[in-house]
Amino acid sequence: VLCTRLVIHDDVLALSVGGNKKNITRKQWLALAKACQLPERAAVRVLAETANAEGDALELVRSSYLPAEMKAQYAAMLTQRAKGLAKAVG
Repeated sequence: VLCTRLVIHDDVLALSVGGNKKNITRKQWLALAKACQLPERAAVRVLAETANAEGDALELVRSSYLPAEMKAQYAAMLTQRAKGLAKAVG
């Protein structure tokens, strides 16, 4: 799966979460989960698992067929987003 942000540089997220496309808080993620009828406990687990998957995601980028410059951009973006998600996870 290719991230559109590599080619659309001002793209953040395709859809807003709680009215935001940046700096989404834990409360906003959990509100989205509730709206999707996902139990809070499951939502918290999914957030934590996603936040902890940065290493695996970076390895996938490194082993991809993307040009080196795009790999570097993708890795930097993943690292930045993982930090933001880690804040939301708490």
